[in-house]
Amino acid sequence: MASTEGHNRPDVDHEFERGLSAPREVRDALLKLRWHGVPTGDVLLVASELVTNVVLHTEHGGRVRAWNADPVRLEVHDTSSRPPVVKDTQPGGRGLRIIDAICSSWGTTILPTGKVVWAEFDRRSSDGEPTSI
Repeated sequence: MASTEGHNRPDVDHEFERGLSAPREVRDALLKLRWHGVPTGDVLLVASELVTNVVLHTEHGGRVRAWNADPVRLEVHDTSSRPPVVKDTQPGGRGLRIIDAICSSWGTTILPTGKVVWAEFDRRSSDGEPTSI
């Protein structure tokens, strides 16, 4: 799903300023939820990578929204309409490759006011099979 249409109110809705503390602030906000069936570290790593991209590549802060549903959905909103770019040969810029390896799916939705980079995580049972909440 490429947008939040049809999603209920997010379980986490946190605005952050452009600054070095933004990734930590977002991780702290997300830690208030229990992420059953999804490794918490994966959700926090993806959030940190996406928020760091906002801090490094935009002029303003942004907003993180998360739904503890099936699938778990994480969105990072910012005011830049430039889509993220996966880089192979430059130092840094590998965060999107990490995100691609961890998430079930991810993408970008361009909006009139900027963009949303979203990531989804399928829930897993103890035997590693997808499950619902």
